Amino acid sequence: PVIWPLYEEAREASLESFEKLYKVLGTEFDEYFFESETWEKGKDLVEKGLGLGIFEKSDGAVVFPGEKYGLHTRVFLTKDNLPTYEAKDLGLTLLKTERCYFDESITITAIEQAGYFDVVFEAGRMLFNAISSRVVKSKFSHQHHGMMRFASGKMSSRLGNVVTGASLLEDVIGEAFHKVGDRVDSNAKDVAECVGVAAIKYSILRQATEKNIVFDKEKSLSFEGDSGPYIQYTAVRSRSVVGKALDAGIKPSFTVHPESVGLVERMLERFPEVA
Repeated sequence: PVIWPLYEEAREASLESFEKLYKVLGTEFDEYFFESETWEKGKDLVEKGLGLGIFEKSDGAVVFPGEKYGLHTRVFLTKDNLPTYEAKDLGLTLLKTERCYFDESITITAIEQAGYFDVVFEAGRMLFNAISSRVVKSKFSHQHHGMMRFASGKMSSRLGNVVTGASLLEDVIGEAFHKVGDRVDSNAKDVAECVGVAAIKYSILRQATEKNIVFDKEKSLSFEGDSGPYIQYTAVRSRSVVGKALDAGIKPSFTVHPESVGLVERMLERFPEVA
């Protein structure tokens, strides 16, 4: 009774902080799922699976014997009969199908969790097939991504150079403000935020999904070359040219000479290897 109000207050403050971050990034979520909603469902599912022989008892705990299926064994209920993250993720799987209909559910985490989700989804597949749940109609998969490090070296909690997403945003947006402040007559703060977010997003998204992300602040904020701000700059210049043309009454006209079509096709064939 003493701790619960403090917990609710802290959770509300955390969620509000996340919402501020999502707003800056332009990120929106339709649904939120909390552990408090999933643990009972997960515990119930594991107990059903134990009765079906999908899970086994081991030193008082309930485990999924992953070695039998080319994976590794993981604990789903502790010896105190408490659900682990594995059990909660089974509960989450069921909760998702109760909230909405979908063809595919893709869970996205860092690469360190790849083995974890291989086990959870295999246990879930066997369990939901056995209990004839509607969950089997949906496909569940895991997509992992690399971790971020700086061009100057890896982040390390031991060295004290770990950077949060919020502090990275604040730092890059501040640097962008110094770069664009004297170029913009008004709304310099909004422009800097837009440029800073583009710098971070593009420098991450341009790299291979499953590899670690090397972030170079100077390159990410460059107004020349392969960067988010350069693409924004090009888009703004292009719109300016089009706007002036329209003001002058010039309408765009495109014609393709029949003989040039073959050349275009041959050039397009090279696109995948070049890209």
